[in-house]
Amino acid sequence: FSFFNVIRFKNNQCDGTGGQKGICYSRKECASLGGIASGNCARNWGTCCVIQKTCGTTANLNCTYFVNAGFPGVFSGDGRCNIGVSKCNSGICQLRIDFLDFVLAQPNGEGYCTTDQFEITGSAYDVPNICGENSGQHVYVDFVDNNTPIQLSVRVGSTTGVSRRWNIRICQIGCDSSERAPAGALMYYRELRGTVKSFNYGSTVTAIGTRQIANLNYAVVVRPGIGYCSIQWSQQTGDPYSFTVSGDTDAVAVTDLGTSDIAENGAICTKDFIVIPNPQQNQIPLNTDRFCGNALIQTTFFPFFGLIRFKNVQCTGTNGQYGTCFSRQQCSNLAGISSGSCARNWGTCCVIQRTCGSSTNLNCTYFTNPGFPGMYTGSGQCNIMVSKCNSNICQLRIDFLAFTLSGPNPTGFCVNDYLAVTGGASLVPRICGENADEHVYVDFSADSTPIQLSIRINPAVSANRIWNIKLTQIECTNPQRAPTGCLMYYTGTEGTVKSFNYSPSVSAASPIGTRQIANTNYGVCVQMVAGYCSIEWTQNPSDPYSFTVSGNTGGVDPSLLGTAYVAESGAVCTTDFIVIPNPYQNSTSLNTDRFCGNALVQTTTFSKPFVLTVVTDNTELRPINADIANRGFCLNYEQLPC
Repeated sequence: FSFFNVIRFKNNQCDGTGGQKGICYSRKECASLGGIASGNCARNWGTCCVIQKTCGTTANLNCTYFVNAGFPGVFSGDGRCNIGVSKCNSGICQLRIDFLDFVLAQPNGEGYCTTDQFEITGSAYDVPNICGENSGQHVYVDFVDNNTPIQLSVRVGSTTGVSRRWNIRICQIGCDSSERAPAGALMYYRELRGTVKSFNYGSTVTAIGTRQIANLNYAVVVRPGIGYCSIQWSQQTGDPYSFTVSGDTDAVAVTDLGTSDIAENGAICTKDFIVIPNPQQNQIPLNTDRFCGNALIQTTFFPFFGLIRFKNVQCTGTNGQYGTCFSRQQCSNLAGISSGSCARNWGTCCVIQRTCGSSTNLNCTYFTNPGFPGMYTGSGQCNIMVSKCNSNICQLRIDFLAFTLSGPNPTGFCVNDYLAVTGGASLVPRICGENADEHVYVDFSADSTPIQLSIRINPAVSANRIWNIKLTQIECTNPQRAPTGCLMYYTGTEGTVKSFNYSPSVSAASPIGTRQIANTNYGVCVQMVAGYCSIEWTQNPSDPYSFTVSGNTGGVDPSLLGTAYVAESGAVCTTDFIVIPNPYQNSTSLNTDRFCGNALVQTTTFSKPFVLTVVTDNTELRPINADIANRGFCLNYEQLPC
């Protein structure tokens, strides 16, 4: 008897026998796609089909090789060579483009790609045009929400004497993939150590001019490893030209290249430079974040029940609070509060409220003081332990719906009352004072250690104390998950960002001290929206104290607060400051990224991702240049269309 089996398998990415990436297809499907069979997959039922395309083609597969006509030989034509890339399915958000082999004509003497250029259009964010030698490089490109295809174009001039060729691997990345790069990251590295090169980097030049491509502004992002708290950047050993980004490199003796004598940083870095926020060299903090010249000193940067079954997802109760959809019996067993219906009325939206000495493993919990909504009159320590509700949870968002403790002491430290968050993979500073409507994000550790919130109270200090803290667990695949290293994360095109304990009123501490909490270093991130290319930061126009971060605020004429007369930036910002990378004020590029003092002039940056770095030092009352009566900041941001 003869028989025939229908074998089905997923068209997943696979590794071919030649090391190339392919897609697992039947042999017939591979042949119909014009692919190259390269080894077996799906337990030998399929073949690893390597898809290779050239000029004037399209692709909608999860891995495609875009090569020049005649590859592996050199390209002998001119004009334009295009490929259009569409999503292979609705779950795709990004492309990773690897330049396995890439040689075009060099930029001109001013660094512009005028003869040949590679360009990417149709993506959610701008990608620079590149040329020259870029084998081994990569870029990440986001699709726009309307599924517009992304176009890759190689434009070749008529100049002879150039051995042009390209072999570009285009891999599609799912929205829920752990390999997806953060929005705004042009290059993304996930290893604990590696090498990062600028486009067209090489230790030789073919003519007077530069290999460095002009008019670029992009971010290179490295994913923090669990248990690693800083990153160290250094020049490549054995290559004296491995950091030559500005100045007359040819005029420098080769023996001097890469030495500290010719390393440059700070305000003189106005044209070509890199930014490493809040850096240290030789264990000494620097008062600048820009580096240029012909050397980089080693630099460190400190980032159901019954027959009816339904999912226990988050829901909104009738009182506006968030809960978890449970059966009524389950909600009662959990000592929750039923607040409306869910799951087509089969379940109840169960609002979970916990207080001191409790634990939770639910996707939304409210941690309140005993007696809430009344004031807390107790003392000592009040804790809650938060465990993951399932294995797909990566992050905890902590919203301070109500939060009042005693404020910091005159030196800015939370020593009497404070909230401490421990056990997570990311650091959270001690928080005290008034922080209603603030929020922070904390990553769970790789071993799923519970995150603990502890509120400590000093009964010797008289103060009104109250808290209602919403604890929301965020899935690893959730688009609302904050990028690693972001303590605060905002997702709107506009909004308001405040420092901890900000208020226009002065601290009542004696001597008059600061509302601003000392010894912090954190990132405030804003999710980039497709079609928006820059972000603008401004003070709250109705609050003259909305940027008072350093100096003697009490000694400033109130009529001058918030004006350019008391705005400070650059090398004078050494104690408390914010960092806005590569900024513009009044359409003029600045030579610094740090801002402090008692005013912030309207500031715009095109640098991506959009991050505001906040730094405060370890004391506010210095014998000289004391930081007195600082409130902190309350800034408005607005993303600007391209």
